[in-house]
Amino acid sequence: FSLDLPVDAGGTNAGATPGVHGRAALASCLAMSCSIEFARAGIEARSVEVEVQVDYDNRSLVGMDNIKPGYLGVRHTLYLDTDASLDAVQPALEKAQRNSPYLDVFAQAQPVSGQVVFGPRPQVWRAMDARLHLRVQRYGWDRAAPSYEQAWKQALAPATVAVLNAAELQPGERVLDVACGSGMLTRAAWQAVKSRGGEVVGTDISELMLAEAAEVAEQSRDCRFVRTDAQALDTFVAAEYFDAVLCGLGLMYMPDPEAALATMAGCLRPGGRMAVSVWGERRACGWADVFPIVDSRVRSEVCPMFFGLGTGNTLEQAMRAAGLVDVQLSRPRTTVHYADANAACDAAFLYGPVALAYSRFDESTRFSVRAEYLASIEPWRMGDRFEIPGAFVVGSGQRPEATVEAQCGRRSS
Repeated sequence: FSLDLPVDAGGTNAGATPGVHGRAALASCLAMSCSIEFARAGIEARSVEVEVQVDYDNRSLVGMDNIKPGYLGVRHTLYLDTDASLDAVQPALEKAQRNSPYLDVFAQAQPVSGQVVFGPRPQVWRAMDARLHLRVQRYGWDRAAPSYEQAWKQALAPATVAVLNAAELQPGERVLDVACGSGMLTRAAWQAVKSRGGEVVGTDISELMLAEAAEVAEQSRDCRFVRTDAQALDTFVAAEYFDAVLCGLGLMYMPDPEAALATMAGCLRPGGRMAVSVWGERRACGWADVFPIVDSRVRSEVCPMFFGLGTGNTLEQAMRAAGLVDVQLSRPRTTVHYADANAACDAAFLYGPVALAYSRFDESTRFSVRAEYLASIEPWRMGDRFEIPGAFVVGSGQRPEATVEAQCGRRSS
């Protein structure tokens, strides 16, 4: 998840503040402790809710000295809906409060130690989860493949056009399209470069997406498709071979997008260009609640970092970290049009990133998630139709030209 501060405190308001999460930890931990002790005592409760309120002075955030940065006071209120008497629940309540870890953290001072490590944090968890993540994405997109383009082509068109404009493709160039899906961007790139001996290669992890792409694409040995994930590109394509590398709305699904960008950059010749797109900030995409709606019913988040690269200048920073220069961002908008509620729900649940999770829901769960999603997009209903806003971030950059020394070294070797 993402944490941030409000704009007036120097943040971008891209997520809840650390304080909100801290108070939520206290409230949820205390509620769970109460529920556990009530169950042990045989006390039936229809609901257990905890409200946490705090007093604090945030002047320390703006650099004022001698201001206590922590909470000045913390209050919690337990709302218990039960037919049991206070005498019956009191022992369980007292035990729950004694055994609530976060209540103890807030109430008791404890020693805190820390250290400073120079350099980036090791991304061990990403390496451990990468294979599972890719497998989930592959099977999910296999399910979505047959109707994906029909459901999303119109909505994605502004991003497709923006990537092509940013890439400035020329006839005769070699182009790599990473995470090409059904090949919408690949086909457009092929039309731009096919004269004068151009070449386009589209890659994706989904076999069925590539089958859709190959079926629709113009038949040519110079426009072909390869199944691989973005971080394994260097095992399938030559280094420093392509004039341009594209990736349309694919980075959000990769387990390590920064590593993928670095691998993609390695496929560019010196001076070659990269153009990529991602969905923009969560608050700019009216359909975004599909993720928490599904995530609340599965054991792990479907796309936990989906909106990360589209927040602030994160994409620009990631592209620069991959070694690209002259990085530029644009933020095109789109409107997703659906004829009725069924079309809106089908696009979200059958032809997108949550397709695999949705396929495993029973009928009652499918009904409930569709109802919840329709409630979330109700502000954009127009009669039977829906006009849902969306936003993209498009980034472009260039691999540095080879230095004179490097060029001389190549000629002499």
